[in-house]
Amino acid sequence: MKVFLTGGTGFIGSYIVKLLSKNGFEVTILARNPNKVPELKSLKGVTIIQGGIEDLDTIRKYMKNQDICIHVALHWGDSAREMLLNDTQSSVTLFELAAESGVREIIYTSSTAVNDSIYMDPDAVRSGEDMNVYEHTKQRPVTFYGATKGASELYLNAVAFKYKLKANIVRPGYTFGSPVVEGGSIQSDRRFHDIVERVAMGRDVEIIKNDGTQFIWAGHLAEIYLAILKSNVRGKMYFGLGNRFITWEEIAAEAISRLNSKSTIILRNLGWSDKPALFDVSAIRKDFGFSFDAWRNIQQHIDYLGKIITKS
Repeated sequence: MKVFLTGGTGFIGSYIVKLLSKNGFEVTILARNPNKVPELKSLKGVTIIQGGIEDLDTIRKYMKNQDICIHVALHWGDSAREMLLNDTQSSVTLFELAAESGVREIIYTSSTAVNDSIYMDPDAVRSGEDMNVYEHTKQRPVTFYGATKGASELYLNAVAFKYKLKANIVRPGYTFGSPVVEGGSIQSDRRFHDIVERVAMGRDVEIIKNDGTQFIWAGHLAEIYLAILKSNVRGKMYFGLGNRFITWEEIAAEAISRLNSKSTIILRNLGWSDKPALFDVSAIRKDFGFSFDAWRNIQQHIDYLGKIITKS
């Protein structure tokens, strides 16, 4: 099976590429800089072509004879209009070009930010489990990022209906992990790094009480994409998340223990519920048998960051 993939040289994308290569897929990566992660080129069946999401002729050329399109890349904007033009429009264009080129399956990488009100709205954070999110929960973004992801989901559904495509959506949450190949990317969010750095230096770590999420390791997230490709599911949305809520306080305490640090955790109490809102992950368990616990991978990630930081 042939896969056309955007964002393949990025953090999440590189994990997906490596897993697909291992499972015999031929992967064509669209990348602005084909030499960003040279190690990816050595993977079996992987080709990297130069181009951006706006290079429509390049996409048309290489999309031909592809079976699957996986869209991972994000194109940022600081305003609503910029997000609309940079990300929503480019995603919709990609969906249509894929359909017109004969691709029969699309997987779109959305985000739990489609319902980011539950962790951005102070009232929702305090309400906790009363705000749990399920597959059928109505979209309620409060950021432009969440809005562009939600809009692109709706457009994909419409494109899939028109062209009779197999289309599915993955909504990752906080995804972490060490680089999957030499020279590969690490998660862009700095909180893991900053906590481990402070702990390594013996400094106090300030944490908001009850702040955390359903962390997922990037390798587990990639398994969801592979499972979708191997299945007959269509028109589904899956939360790419772990099966339990883990707090940053727990992570900081583990870092202190593993690095034998004398750091102290200072908790700020903002009134956040000790029974937080959760995203329901029963769909990946029901359809694929997945129930991901990120704790062991969090420990490994702390060790990795600790070694990098203490060496620098």
